[in-house]
Amino acid sequence: MTPWILQALNGLSMGALLFLLASGFTLTFGLVRLVNLAHGGFYLLGGYLGLSVLRLTGNFWLGLLAGGVGIVIVSWATDRFLIRRTRDNVLGQVLLTVGVAYVIADVCLLTWGGNPLRIPQPEFARGPIDLPGGLVYPRYRFLLIVFGAVIALALGLLYHRTQLGAIIRAGVDDREMVNAVGVNIDRLFALVFGLAAFLAGLSGVAGGAFLTLYPGAEWEIL
Repeated sequence: MTPWILQALNGLSMGALLFLLASGFTLTFGLVRLVNLAHGGFYLLGGYLGLSVLRLTGNFWLGLLAGGVGIVIVSWATDRFLIRRTRDNVLGQVLLTVGVAYVIADVCLLTWGGNPLRIPQPEFARGPIDLPGGLVYPRYRFLLIVFGAVIALALGLLYHRTQLGAIIRAGVDDREMVNAVGVNIDRLFALVFGLAAFLAGLSGVAGGAFLTLYPGAEWEIL
């Protein structure tokens, strides 16, 4: 039974990482109706930004925060100056986000090189953890499962228990009606896009300490 349990935990840890990335992707598609193919690029750039900050400060948490906040800034610029100009052109948005992903990949290649890089895991997350039944499992992977569950719970509470969540749900069902009752739909779009980007940046840092960062990883993870 032990190998099966370990494989299940491996699947959960990888699933937690993919959830962090996919939750932002689905948020964007659900409200903005945008198939953001630059989302994988946000993941990769967030990981590299987190790695650079971690190298400068030696603090994993600052690296994690920098990865998320840095991608929020990049996503704001992408939405403000590019995506809004193609709001009613679905095919144009898809092609545009593909182009943004390639630009991000080239910037990452020029800045950090083409060799695979791994983000150092925080001290408290290194080594194995003893689980019930005599199981031994990598501590970081186990914490990644817990982190994914916490983010899932937080998103569920935001979506179903807050006024903002109610507005987002209404916007998904009928954007025109939400706009008609006085909600600034463009501002709501920007907020959701920023939240999705923040999650992508977080997943880049978390994934960079779990997998590796390298040019092309943005398409593989997507």
